[in-house]
Amino acid sequence: MADIIVSLRRNKSPLGVMLSETYTAGRLGEVMSAILGGGDTTTRYIKEGHQYTGDNPARLWRAATVDDDYRTISWGIHQFHEHWHAIQARLTGPYHYISIGPGTGEKDQTILQHLQQEAGKQTIVYVPVDISRALLRIGVDVALRGVNRDRVEVLPVELDITNPGAVGALRLVLQRLSQDANLLISLLGNTLANFRDDRQMLKNISQLLGSERDLLFLELATTKDATRSLAAQAAREYDNSKSFKGFCMASLAEYTDLTERKGNVECVGELGATDVLRITTRFRAHKKTRVRVQTGEDFTLDANEAIDLLLSRKYTQTAIDGLLDGLRQVEAETANFEDGFGIAMYLMGKRLGRQRK
Repeated sequence: MADIIVSLRRNKSPLGVMLSETYTAGRLGEVMSAILGGGDTTTRYIKEGHQYTGDNPARLWRAATVDDDYRTISWGIHQFHEHWHAIQARLTGPYHYISIGPGTGEKDQTILQHLQQEAGKQTIVYVPVDISRALLRIGVDVALRGVNRDRVEVLPVELDITNPGAVGALRLVLQRLSQDANLLISLLGNTLANFRDDRQMLKNISQLLGSERDLLFLELATTKDATRSLAAQAAREYDNSKSFKGFCMASLAEYTDLTERKGNVECVGELGATDVLRITTRFRAHKKTRVRVQTGEDFTLDANEAIDLLLSRKYTQTAIDGLLDGLRQVEAETANFEDGFGIAMYLMGKRLGRQRK
């Protein structure tokens, strides 16, 4: 393992990023195209993950995660260590830990402390992966509190997980790491629900699993049913959180000159695919407005026209069963709220007998 660590640490980033995706004009163009409404869709939106890339959005996201009105996230963070016992019991022996979207780091802290204990004297590797360098700084700092740094090697990765080329590069790194220990890959905090194509994203991430002993740890927001009334109820959680809406507005301000005076942020609950609730947070203009984007281009946002700022979902059990159908369930644990919503944890592996192509 020492050879790959030495090689990757040649990167001179102040964060010590081992693998950093080059943010080319083409990649920025994809983000701008989504806001401009180009490509194969007329919907204007912020490309998933790019809501967190600036320092100000990252700071406001951190504030939103402790807002009790934003319960799915805040409750999930505060109660994580009390609700992952069944998952924890399955994680025995040494695992290198790859955290996709470590967020504010508290969950990774709990996981790392357990994995370090299980590894004994063996050094394990912690690989936090995020598109946002600002969030990597925040998350890694918290995750390593109480962790014996002599036994945990930290290799942060800054990349866009929606970019197949970047995921391919990450896969090569993980193949090398897997020669020393099994891999635990996590996608927590209902992050999967934020991708426009959640099924394809799960398929892509599942391909990072190598051996049948490598595991994927998922957290998904749940709903007892998929009805219009529950969709509206789910949207109110987001709509009632001033911190969450402030974060979304700050994300929009990173790419455009739009402000709260030119429109309002609203959260809309809808029925998505079968057995799924979709919650879309949007900026809607008060009147016809000329908008300038980061690259200097302009476009007209018509009165009441919207830009989608963030997508989320809540899944029924039927939807979850379909989503995870291509994987092997190792363990599951759920925590339900009184209103029919909740959070489910799943520890998944490759189907037995399937080999990496």
